[in-house]
Amino acid sequence: MAPQAIVHHQLDLVLRLIDSTTGRGISERNCKMIFEPDFKVKPVVRDDGTYLFIGIGRTDFIADIHVYGYESRKEKVMFENLDEKMPIKEVYLLPEATSAREDNILTLRGNLPGIQEIEAVSLSDVVCIYKDYDKRKNILNVFNQHKVRLKHVHYGIISIDRTEYDRIEIKEELTTQEVRLKDSLEKEYTINQPIAKIIFGQVSEDGEYKIAVRAGNLSDYLVRYVVDDTVHFKKIDFNKLNEQSL
Repeated sequence: MAPQAIVHHQLDLVLRLIDSTTGRGISERNCKMIFEPDFKVKPVVRDDGTYLFIGIGRTDFIADIHVYGYESRKEKVMFENLDEKMPIKEVYLLPEATSAREDNILTLRGNLPGIQEIEAVSLSDVVCIYKDYDKRKNILNVFNQHKVRLKHVHYGIISIDRTEYDRIEIKEELTTQEVRLKDSLEKEYTINQPIAKIIFGQVSEDGEYKIAVRAGNLSDYLVRYVVDDTVHFKKIDFNKLNEQSL
């Protein structure tokens, strides 16, 4: 019998498009991506906003992403910043307030020279409460009265005086009351400190910033932003955006 050729397919990139206001994958299929430099490989598309790139190699590139109902975004994919075995790149997209499907979006916009990052947590919509931490197992235990699934990755532990928060990443949800963290906690926390989901915004090189939340009765947020490598926090009422800026 003649030898058969063996074809190996390498998964080079998992690109996840996420709604920045909900933390959920974007299922909208009306999506166009333009790559710099250009390559002709078509990704495998999943229903949860996941795009699998197979056989493209691992050379850095820029993806210009256009999804119906969301603001377009250019994102640089740098493989040295991704896990070698499972190279997952998360891209958070802001819903368009003018979209026919999204008329309940509140967006904070402005210009601040030197701004590098912007994100926020709700001060009202708390997901769970800090209970204790097992440093040896790297497991965070929480009070989760409503048994909310801790399926998102990025959360913030809010200080008791609600003036700042520390970012954490969840590696694995063990139960609704305990999660394994990606990195160890460096600080000590007090029982009953609130934990909320992080909402990501966008910044540009010319100092433009924008971050969006869903409209509702719970409008008080703690915005975290970085300017010239210095971290700042500010409470923002998204129902009074005309009166507030960073």
